[in-house]
Amino acid sequence: MPREEVAWRQRSRALWLKERDKNTKFFHRTANCHKRYNNIDKLIINGSSVTEPAEIRDEVTTFYQKLYNETEFWRPQFNPRGDKAPGPDGFTMAFFKQCWEEIKQEVVAAIQNFHDQGFEKSFNATFIALIPKKFGASELKDFRPISLIGSIYKIISKILTERLKKVMLKLVDEQQLAFIKGRQIMDAILVANECVDMRYRSKAPGILCKLDIEKAYDHLN
Repeated sequence: MPREEVAWRQRSRALWLKERDKNTKFFHRTANCHKRYNNIDKLIINGSSVTEPAEIRDEVTTFYQKLYNETEFWRPQFNPRGDKAPGPDGFTMAFFKQCWEEIKQEVVAAIQNFHDQGFEKSFNATFIALIPKKFGASELKDFRPISLIGSIYKIISKILTERLKKVMLKLVDEQQLAFIKGRQIMDAILVANECVDMRYRSKAPGILCKLDIEKAYDHLN
């Protein structure tokens, strides 16, 4: 395949029409279509429509340099019952709430560093508590491991969760019923009951499979 055709095919993100077909013009047209679609030729900045490329570029740069702000940290995190389940750092969310004015600059800097440099390993330090799944548990498989995570980890997790809420319904298949806003895990139980009942009534053979993942980790907030 000629180098030019390879380049245009990659830019167009389109597959060959047919093995060994050469259609650089097709790929060129497709790539240009993608470019026009993705191009930002107008942006609303401070209530005004801006079309100047330099102004758009500066606004995009500024926006992504200020991804996180103090208000975003404060709003979703601090609830009235923040004095439970401290992690390895020993601090509860109640501490952050009480001392926010004194520590907010350090917290904001830590979260910004997470975005710029990656996840600090110490933030992921975790205490694991083993909770028995049943009375008289005697084997490790009979215990549910619960991770007691640190406060900074909780803040980062909550911020990302709040942002992802806006797109989760588009990203997660409708068959996933738990832990998604607007969906109920009880719906899965009702569907399972209906399936079993349908099998009984139709006398059709079937298999019911219940899985228990032994080493699944849960977080306790």
